[in-house]
Amino acid sequence: MTCGYVPPSVPLSVGGVLDEWLRIFRASFRRSWTPPLLMIPLTAWMQFYGVSPVVYRSTHGAPLGQALMQIAATFGTARNLGSQFVLFVAAMGLRGLVMAQQVSVVRGDGTATFRSSLQDGLRRLPRLILVLLLVLLISAAVLVAGSFGVGALIGLAEGAISIAPTAERLVATGLIIIVGAYLWVRLGLSLAAIFADDYGAAASLARSWRLVKGHWWRVAGVVFVATIVIWIVALSFTGLVNILVLHVLMSGAPSAHRLAFVMTSIGNVVIEPLAAAVELAIYFDLRLRLEGGDLAARVEALTASHAT
Repeated sequence: MTCGYVPPSVPLSVGGVLDEWLRIFRASFRRSWTPPLLMIPLTAWMQFYGVSPVVYRSTHGAPLGQALMQIAATFGTARNLGSQFVLFVAAMGLRGLVMAQQVSVVRGDGTATFRSSLQDGLRRLPRLILVLLLVLLISAAVLVAGSFGVGALIGLAEGAISIAPTAERLVATGLIIIVGAYLWVRLGLSLAAIFADDYGAAASLARSWRLVKGHWWRVAGVVFVATIVIWIVALSFTGLVNILVLHVLMSGAPSAHRLAFVMTSIGNVVIEPLAAAVELAIYFDLRLRLEGGDLAARVEALTASHAT
């Protein structure tokens, strides 16, 4: 392979998938570290024009409790929602660009350029956005249906036993978390399906659902470990900085925004390729398992037909 990466030919253990995740990251980092830098101008706009200056003005000199309430109110304004939508679309395009470059490395395509990856990412950006909207709609529909079901069960139970309102809220919250986690894992490989196998939006969701079937705990375990690693990396760049920013923000020094902007941009250079690579590592492993199972079934059927 021209990129120095050789994909596995057999399904891997959980530890093997995690190792493959880091192999994809290392093999593709020479290409994939540059796309996050494209977010710098947009992040700068968010810092100096979007919601951050508004937060600074609204919290300047205010007590901590009042400042936190004002920050919460500011994030619900139309200006911030519009800024977040622009940032969201740009972030999805960035993730697609990173994933396109990593897929080219996995395939051993040493001729893929930044321009071709950018074109590939932009071409599939509408599918990425549509996938996320579909996931939100599916989650909302399931949660609404589940809330009616929980309400009916609680109503029946209240006739036999006394249930405190706090317990009701705990049950509802627990169910929301469980359903949300289940859907997130089952549908979480849709972006990889779009870039690795060129699936459409709806087809990528179906592909992810089929691949994860029977492997939910396995995928959840890999994602859990990878999330911890990514969280530690992110914390090393931004955790202490955010504490400092909050402190400086309360004291009235606007330079905190510049510090947060620089650290966030530097952190994304590593965090974005890590986040994209783990999805690809899981996807290729499950695809190998599914295709291997399908191949074994076809061989078995062919052998049985010859025997008869």
